Amino acid sequence: MITIARYARWLLLCALVLFALTPLCFAQDASSVVVVKSLTRDADPVIVKGEQLGLMLGRPIDKLRLYAWRDGKMEPIPFQIDERDDKGELCFPLGAEPNADLDKGLLDANDELVFMIGDVGDKVKAEALPENRRAAMCIVSEDPIDGGKGYAYVLDFDDPPSPSSMDYVDWIADKRTVRSHIYTIGNTNPEFPALLDFMSIGSGPSRNINRLDRFKMRVTASMLAGKANITRTEEDVHVRFLSHIDGPVRVVIKMEFTLTMFMGIQSPSLIRIQTSYGNSSDFPNVVTIPFNIDFLFSNVNVVSSIDFSENMAGAKFYNGYNQQGLEIDGKMSEEERRMDLTFRRVDGCGRRFRGDRCRVFHEREPGAARYPEPAVLQGRPFRGG
Repeated sequence: MITIARYARWLLLCALVLFALTPLCFAQDASSVVVVKSLTRDADPVIVKGEQLGLMLGRPIDKLRLYAWRDGKMEPIPFQIDERDDKGELCFPLGAEPNADLDKGLLDANDELVFMIGDVGDKVKAEALPENRRAAMCIVSEDPIDGGKGYAYVLDFDDPPSPSSMDYVDWIADKRTVRSHIYTIGNTNPEFPALLDFMSIGSGPSRNINRLDRFKMRVTASMLAGKANITRTEEDVHVRFLSHIDGPVRVVIKMEFTLTMFMGIQSPSLIRIQTSYGNSSDFPNVVTIPFNIDFLFSNVNVVSSIDFSENMAGAKFYNGYNQQGLEIDGKMSEEERRMDLTFRRVDGCGRRFRGDRCRVFHEREPGAARYPEPAVLQGRPFRGG
């Protein structure tokens, strides 16, 4: 995630409330509402650690459901619980190299409950919850900028009802593509599967309009005390798709990248964990080098860039220092050359792009330009009815 110290962080504050286990009727009327939802943010994912769900710890994950009171009734909302192993690493159940936690599908302290902030609802009385629940907890999300709050309910069942049928994002493995209801991003050339070369925004006919031209990368380095130089491009990059999580709220893909250096020798691997939600994709990179790179190379330089296609013409570029936006027209002005690129966002083609790692936000996200970094979840005590 982005960290810019000069801007105040925007936090989602999460609190948990334990409800009595006494079976009560499933109310479906306005009299059940205690507090009406006042939270207006709708584009952020909410991640709750298992340790914050103490009552549910040790319970089978497949027995848990997430509900919210919306439009006068209690209904299931999309969520997923992603497990982490004893080392804190994500568990990827699908793909060529899957891995699993040792707890055999039970919720533990480092697992993650994930849902979208736009799905929360009103706060209700305990009797509004499904009567066949085994236990219940309330998640309160609060925006400290304006104090808005929204509520969701984690429920434990012995015989759980069907979860929400909504699925915000999918990983299409054979096409190396992530697809949501508002964007498609991935690779269309099997000869160079490591290269991001397609991004569309919108649905219907817009889904077939590519906003990208090409991805470029240049790697230069010196060897043998500067007596030899090497240059490599994006076409020398190789990728293996190791494993993935494909849930209704997010897709997480684990990939291994290597670079052909010289004489067919491959570079140390770069592991990328790509996380995609229905309205965003993050592409952080972690390089593991098992030796002192200075022993072989000096003056190592890596430059990567993405060229937009002409279909991006008319869009605007934003960052934390440029709130007015600069039009994307294929020409570099002096103002653009001087711009601090610490934080980036592109707005156009009917949707918004934002972030340091190809982050795409839905156009309905209010006040996006005011927040130079995405939401962070933080726990705090809560007492209430």
